[in-house]
Amino acid sequence: MLWLDTLRNATSATALLQLHGDMAAHLHQAEQSASAVNFNDVIQHMVVRTLLPQLVSGLSEQDTRVIHADQQNKLAYLLDPEPKPQTWRQRLSMMRHSMRTASVFRKHIKLRARGKLPGQADLLDASVRLLDRLGMDRAVDAMVTVHTAVNGPPGAALSCLAFELSRQPVWAEKIREELQLLPLAEFCQAPMKRAPLLYAFVREVLRMWNVPVVARTARTDMSIAGQEIMQDSAIIMSPYFIHRNPRYWHDPDLFRPERWLEEKETQPGSYVPFGWAPKGCIGSQLGLCQMMLLGHLLSCRYRLQLPADAAPYVVMTALPTPVGFCGRVLADKRGNTDEN
Repeated sequence: MLWLDTLRNATSATALLQLHGDMAAHLHQAEQSASAVNFNDVIQHMVVRTLLPQLVSGLSEQDTRVIHADQQNKLAYLLDPEPKPQTWRQRLSMMRHSMRTASVFRKHIKLRARGKLPGQADLLDASVRLLDRLGMDRAVDAMVTVHTAVNGPPGAALSCLAFELSRQPVWAEKIREELQLLPLAEFCQAPMKRAPLLYAFVREVLRMWNVPVVARTARTDMSIAGQEIMQDSAIIMSPYFIHRNPRYWHDPDLFRPERWLEEKETQPGSYVPFGWAPKGCIGSQLGLCQMMLLGHLLSCRYRLQLPADAAPYVVMTALPTPVGFCGRVLADKRGNTDEN
């Protein structure tokens, strides 16, 4: 509950304005590059670096470098378009980075619990407040788990959003026109309500490009489609295939954001971009808001310029990842003002 309160505060208008500025700073840095960049890398690093303060803030430069190194290590593994079995050295390196990050979390939990560091409006502070109930090891494990979840899936969703904006010029123009008339402060008050076209586009991105499989454990005996499943059995579910099931979706393989504007409710269980209750993603609202913010930035302030012969496409490995998605990040001066 404390984590939910913290995440709810992270999606306030003030917090989203700050997050918008932090994301803009990363895109500005990419704009300054004299050569082409890999948009996946830019977006993934933008996501993990801007979400880190939501997990733990007030870090020293040394502790920040430790966590950034762990993030870089995890992203390199997750985003490899041609994944290969890890060598023992690579596995050892992965473990070493994860253990160093866990030690940072442990240290800051201890220091805050002893009053040697002030509390912060982050998830780690909630772990400190629950320390008597959780114990140190479970508190650290919780932080490591949420930190791992931040590395990869959120950035993959934002990369796929940028990918679709780059290949859907008609929709990109509609969204730009919608946002150009909307002051940034008003947009951040309620992004999904204030920008329905962009929200429809985001929802369609999440339908089309989602994680291929999710592993769960059966909490009780059950029967599904004539198959008996025993309690504690491992279950593999696929949001990717559910979102492409013609029983639930008309033209499921076509990217059609307008389907979300037709005021037609989806069948229960047919749209699960953030998983299933009770283990759905607790950061789903923040994730949606960050996608909306990137849509705003790529419509009002920046644009992605790909080579004329570019033909990017998405591959499904551990995550949906655009391949050949490289070019320049350019400032977009069309009707741009400081307000939006």
